[in-house]
Amino acid sequence: MCLKQTCLLAVLIAASTGASAEWFKVSEGDTDGGYRIYLDPQSVRKAADKAKVWTMTDYTEYQSTPGGVQYKSIMAQHEYDCKEGIWRTVLLTAYKQGMAEGRVVHAEKQPSSWAPVIPDTSADVKFKLVCKYL
Repeated sequence: MCLKQTCLLAVLIAASTGASAEWFKVSEGDTDGGYRIYLDPQSVRKAADKAKVWTMTDYTEYQSTPGGVQYKSIMAQHEYDCKEGIWRTVLLTAYKQGMAEGRVVHAEKQPSSWAPVIPDTSADVKFKLVCKYL
């Protein structure tokens, strides 16, 4: 597992040096057969107390939508209310293959409901990156 401090340092260095848009791994876990979550620091957009960022979740094993469609990765835009400590998914696209490759098998274009950022989760890592460091 990537240490939070190491991940933060890598993202901060890339963002501060003007590196081209690249995915940086910010979290990983073994639920759902295993996954890695990446963030694009160049995509962070802040306005007042809110911030948006693009993320990609890459699964080791195929996942299924409620309708039974299988996918192996998701690209999503998340929005964080940095003052209130809440977040939501704005856009989401699921891909047949890993690393957002292959055909699109599912898309959600309606923002989800706001939810609290739970400490020590991948949402918490992303929240801290986009609200406090980038």
